[in-house]
Amino acid sequence: MDKRSKEVDIAKAICIILVVMGHASCPFREWIYLFHVAMFFWLSGYLFNYNREPFKIVYKTMRSLYIWYVLANTLYVIFHNYFFRLGFYTFETNILNGVYNGYRSPYVLSESLYDIKVIIVQILKGLLFHSKEQFMWPSWFIKTLILIELWIVFIKLLKLYNHITNMVLCVVCLGIGYLGPQILPIIPDTIWICASCGSIFFAGSLCKYLNIIEKISNLNMLIQIILAVINILFLITMLKYGNIELSQNRFVNPLFLIVASSAGIIMIMCTSSIIYKVTNKKCRIIEQLLVFIGQNTLPVLFGHLLCFKLITIVIINVYSLPESMKAAFFTLVNKQNYFWWIIYSLDGVILPLVVLYFFKKTQQKEMIK
Repeated sequence: MDKRSKEVDIAKAICIILVVMGHASCPFREWIYLFHVAMFFWLSGYLFNYNREPFKIVYKTMRSLYIWYVLANTLYVIFHNYFFRLGFYTFETNILNGVYNGYRSPYVLSESLYDIKVIIVQILKGLLFHSKEQFMWPSWFIKTLILIELWIVFIKLLKLYNHITNMVLCVVCLGIGYLGPQILPIIPDTIWICASCGSIFFAGSLCKYLNIIEKISNLNMLIQIILAVINILFLITMLKYGNIELSQNRFVNPLFLIVASSAGIIMIMCTSSIIYKVTNKKCRIIEQLLVFIGQNTLPVLFGHLLCFKLITIVIINVYSLPESMKAAFFTLVNKQNYFWWIIYSLDGVILPLVVLYFFKKTQQKEMIK
């Protein structure tokens, strides 16, 4: 694997770790949300192979993204009643609406048991991106990315795709994503989310044409450190003027989104290059670990919220909280014991990868037999 590929994988690892930290209610969650999702869409656009034939794009999208989405949704639907009986779900919303000894749940989602008809319907809805399973909450990113890639297929079928079209789409999509909800609020939010995120995706494609990652990678490490620090501080300053939540298509204005995303992209790419340069010489195991995480972001994306339940159970036992608090979603939060977000984050990243590792090992043994 070449240097550029490793730096990209490390950047993806940093982003998925930040996703988990954000969901774990870390104290700088709003800062993370300024750029982490935008970074994923930008990288997706940068790495997208626009030279493929339209139907090959569809095949790759279905194989690498859609199958993961459908599989995750199907498993969560099948195990829905089991999770309900474990206490991970509840229909008694009043349990979580209150505060118990300072603990609260950031979200309150009412659930009920499924009969066989509902199970079949929910699996079929998942085929059309209408999953309602709690643990599928982060899957909006996958759904949006698939829809963006299908847009590209449509444009290529019309033989309209080129660098000029890409630039136009970048600008137009951002305008549609920002103004659309204000002009046509009755249109489903998915359309506006795809437009806003699509503009970042197409920006990644334009940056690929300019070899931005290679140029950042080739900078002197001291310059990279300076750029990373400057952009960290700049993003902290931006929090005074607003925040970003792309899953809800919420941002102050297009310029705010562009500036925050750009600062985050430069910061992450400089950081990933610094990590590669340092670990490649002195600590290869850290490099290998981050590359492994970066190459397996989907299991972490789909699995970390379920893994959070393990830590929630630990918190319940440590502080003698009611068993009903197992239904807290995403996490149990207490201002006096905020360090639990670190444990949640480690669990949310490591446990899905451990399960994946042993699953692959089992597969290898079966193939040998």
